[in-house]
Amino acid sequence: MKRSLTAIIILLIIIKILILSAAIFNYLNCPLPEDKTAIASDRQIQKKIQVKNTQKAEDVGIDELRDIQKMIDIKKAELLLIEKEIDRKLQELKRLRDEIKAEWERRDRIDANNLKHLVKIYSSMKPQKAATLLEKVDLDLSVELLSHMRGETVGRILSFMDEQRAAKICELLRKAKR
Repeated sequence: MKRSLTAIIILLIIIKILILSAAIFNYLNCPLPEDKTAIASDRQIQKKIQVKNTQKAEDVGIDELRDIQKMIDIKKAELLLIEKEIDRKLQELKRLRDEIKAEWERRDRIDANNLKHLVKIYSSMKPQKAATLLEKVDLDLSVELLSHMRGETVGRILSFMDEQRAAKICELLRKAKR
């Protein structure tokens, strides 16, 4: 369950990053149709540049050059705003990542404490009763609990279990120790 939660959280972070990237890409490469001023200013800049390229430098008026410079300054300001927005969103993503990491660590501590508690409970039971209960729980939980017990206790508990389940647990315990 912990792995699936981790995978889901990572997937959500990746989706957020992709959505943010797509939004930034769309904003930078093709202004939205309702942003007619941006489309118009892009066309004006292209037109001014074409005029500048087709005419000689002497033919271009000072006013036209100033207009082009103003449009360039406006575009620079827009890009700076976009850059600040990207930085803000990156900071937000980093904050979210740190929150998620802290939550994982908190849950891991809780899981470790719960596991220690269960190990103490099963270790203090009579081996026959512990074996009966461990046969009824999930195989992975049985292996997890037994892997944290002393070898003598595990041996006594396994001796009261169904042979096939005990063999499977032994196999999984051996793999877990690697």
